[in-house]
Amino acid sequence: MTPPTDRIASLDALRGLGVLGILAVNAPVFSQPFALLLDPALLGPLDPDSAKVWAVVHIAFERKFVTLFSMLFGASLLLVGGNGEDPVQERVLFRRLGCLAVFGVIHGALVWYGDILLCYAIAGFAAASCRGWCSRRLLVAGALVFGVGALLECYEYWGAGKPSEIPFATADAAALEIRAFSGSFAESLRENVRHWLAMTQAMPSFIPSTLGLMLLGMGLFKADILTGRRSAAFYLGLLSAGTVCLALLAGATVRDVSAGFTAPEDTAWRESINALLCPVMTLGYVGAICLWLKSPLRCLTAPLAATGRMAFTNYLTQSLIMTAIFYGGRGPGLFWQVTLAQDVPLVIGIWLVQLVWSPTWLSAFQYGPFEWIWRSLSFARPATLWRRHGLR
Repeated sequence: MTPPTDRIASLDALRGLGVLGILAVNAPVFSQPFALLLDPALLGPLDPDSAKVWAVVHIAFERKFVTLFSMLFGASLLLVGGNGEDPVQERVLFRRLGCLAVFGVIHGALVWYGDILLCYAIAGFAAASCRGWCSRRLLVAGALVFGVGALLECYEYWGAGKPSEIPFATADAAALEIRAFSGSFAESLRENVRHWLAMTQAMPSFIPSTLGLMLLGMGLFKADILTGRRSAAFYLGLLSAGTVCLALLAGATVRDVSAGFTAPEDTAWRESINALLCPVMTLGYVGAICLWLKSPLRCLTAPLAATGRMAFTNYLTQSLIMTAIFYGGRGPGLFWQVTLAQDVPLVIGIWLVQLVWSPTWLSAFQYGPFEWIWRSLSFARPATLWRRHGLR
């Protein structure tokens, strides 16, 4: 892992943006049945405010930040494991991926079924074998692997209307989900395990696209694009291309929302644009962050970078907070009792908390709590947690 004294500013800021953006996408899945992620009007029309929130999240957040996180994870394989020439780095990397898989199983089964860590660990083992490739080969291979997966997904949308591998994406399943997640702790935990098992069975269909994005991330890192070392004009080009693609998605989304999600063709166009062009949209965000870091206002990225340095901890705590609020037997039990519009203040509140608590924690400690555990397990020895100038 990159030592805390030798951080790459753009990677930290991008991780921070990614983990905050992922919460905006995940929030509706914490608070409502999974099926509504695929068909927002499945259980009835959205209220006007929620329709607007759904459109903003779909256009600006959905897919872009998991894409960003996947690319950054690919870059981290190089930061931790190098090009595969050092056997010590190799052992550290594979222990790290193995530990991540264990974290993913615990998180997915016992906390929230939407876990991405296990998928990352599996795809990471495959991507690690490509670390010695040059940037061009990584970019071409990543684009091809991702592109095939995206085209297959588009075929599903134009044919079946929604991905067929998710068994609980129906109205009947949603009704059962509402009852279970609104019930006791045992009922909500049992339903979470059931969902996680179904998601795990569907994982083989997700891994190729994830692998493609990791290869792209490795190529982008080797090409010095993710590191912020290219020219401002280059990053302005990325931002411009991403903005054009976002505008295309916005037009398709507005059309689908205006029709009340009743026109399958509109939905297929919207999903196809998002599936195929999300890497370009994501690189638009990369361009924006790197331009920000090149500007006189770069100091304002410090809270975002700190949030990114603790992305693993922040991702897991988001799940703990949200399930404590929405799942039965863990807290208020608000599952299916809030609208998408009512999710917004909660998401913003968690963003603010993480933007404040991350730099506060890192002022005394070198790593976030879960980063420290992960690092210690990866290196097979306890890492130094306290900062040298801090308390001991």
